[in-house]
Amino acid sequence: IALAKAHDLSLIFVLLDQTFADKAEIVNNLQLGGRAGIVNDHDGRSSFLYNALVPLFQRYAGDKTIIGWELISNPEHHTFMPGPGDDEGKRFSFEEMKSFLKEAADLAKEHATQPFTIGNVSYAYLKTWAELEVDYMQSWAPLRNTEGEIRAPRSQLPVLVSSIHSRDSELKPADLLDETVAAGYQGAFVWSFRDSGTDSSAPQKAPAFLEW
Repeated sequence: IALAKAHDLSLIFVLLDQTFADKAEIVNNLQLGGRAGIVNDHDGRSSFLYNALVPLFQRYAGDKTIIGWELISNPEHHTFMPGPGDDEGKRFSFEEMKSFLKEAADLAKEHATQPFTIGNVSYAYLKTWAELEVDYMQSWAPLRNTEGEIRAPRSQLPVLVSSIHSRDSELKPADLLDETVAAGYQGAFVWSFRDSGTDSSAPQKAPAFLEW
């Protein structure tokens, strides 16, 4: 937060990512993954919500550098979602995940002063998580028509695009962002400055994004 303030940046913190319930591994003496009990164990859930989440919201309530909280990124990754889909590697029933997120959302409404959301892996689930009374919606990718053109978001809440891949479009960065904004999205995040995978060429395109 101090670094962000020093460089006049704003932050949206992602509190849980899609790997939190993966098999546990130790990296630099810290456990990554292995936290399924946050969702499906009563004591584990309560400990996380009241010993980690609530104190975090209370400590940074009113901090203007933090402009939002993403309670979880891609909860569908480990959840048996309604309707057809790939169930490989799923750990939680839809009811378990929705119950957990309902409790987390209620605590965010009570203790956080910044807006909060749930990151979606698919536009199809926006309505599902909107029922938890989030402040804004976030979709992994924008809605597109059959011709591949970006369509307006079908939501009464503001919608952000969470992962514009900086290498997967022939459009120039300015054109890509202009198209997203013109369609009615309130903002977009570019994936990713540090990812060295095939989806990212952000370091090379950063000057163009900054110019926009």
